[in-house]
Amino acid sequence: MQGYIEALGLKHDRLSADERQAWLDIALKESHRLGRLVDELFELAALDARETTPSPEPFVLAELVHDVAQKHGPAAAGKQVCLDVGGQPPTAMALGDLAMTERVLDNLIGNAIAFSPEGGRVTLSLSEDDRGLAVAVQDQGPGIAEQDLPHIFEPFYRGSGGEASGHSGLGLAIAERMMTLQGGSVQAANCPSGGAQFTLRLPAAGA
Repeated sequence: MQGYIEALGLKHDRLSADERQAWLDIALKESHRLGRLVDELFELAALDARETTPSPEPFVLAELVHDVAQKHGPAAAGKQVCLDVGGQPPTAMALGDLAMTERVLDNLIGNAIAFSPEGGRVTLSLSEDDRGLAVAVQDQGPGIAEQDLPHIFEPFYRGSGGEASGHSGLGLAIAERMMTLQGGSVQAANCPSGGAQFTLRLPAAGA
């Protein structure tokens, strides 16, 4: 970003209007990316320092999943990705921080759409067992390199390929902190049929 701005200052009179606009667009894009990175750094620091604390309450997990899926519908449609919600809706209510859980779902669904090929499918599956309530987010992307799986929730970790690359390495770390703080969890695995699956889990209210 700094290099493009400096070049614009030095070569302004020798650049065409289209070249100046292109360089400005690149610098602006990078400034937005830097801003998001700084915001995530502060957010992760607040979570690690327990300055951000959850406010657990009972809520209907299926309703939240459908709401978040609807929010991501335009992004999925723009990439011609089919976004499905399936599985068996839990009979129990989840106990967790509604805003934190929504934020984690936003991250997982957004990543799944981004890594899915055009014309692919992202499936959100609800389930319930003696360990609590769960939502599995499965895509048809390249999956996660096996050597990267144990590390993808570590801050700044950017793996050797697949879904562990191309990002700041903070989104999944923030998601893991948010789930842990509210008594839940998030796990990652590769699917036998291809693609990756991220599963978040929350305790049942009254359990």
